[in-house]
Amino acid sequence: MDYRQLRYFIAVAEELSFSRAAKRLHVSQPPLSTQIKAMEEELGTQLLSRTRRAVALTQAGQLLLEHARRAVSELDLASETVRRAARGEAGAVRVGFTDSVPMLDMFAELFRSFRASYPRVKIELRHMSTAKQLQALADAELDVA
Repeated sequence: MDYRQLRYFIAVAEELSFSRAAKRLHVSQPPLSTQIKAMEEELGTQLLSRTRRAVALTQAGQLLLEHARRAVSELDLASETVRRAARGEAGAVRVGFTDSVPMLDMFAELFRSFRASYPRVKIELRHMSTAKQLQALADAELDVA
């Protein structure tokens, strides 16, 4: 199963209609039906019972729906986290500092401002001498010193 198939399955399971699901997904109905059939063949069980007038989830389909929603949600979250990281809005920044720097008002204001602009970026503070900071920068163990 892949991400697209899971999204297709969720739409059909929630709509209980291939035509409404296809419309919701902005795809035509035949490829949607083909992907659901491929999932059923891969899993070796029917996920949806179909009649001319109705679509219903089988017990296996009900169980898959729970997991499919979680899986798609996690994949969406992972994609968004990667996009944020690429924009510098997620991840971590490693900051080296010496004894006297935290006493400066500017130090605290800098971090308040940074936190307001980038709330999802973790700030890792590392207290070390100037010489160790320079070495850590050279070794890519710090981002800022």
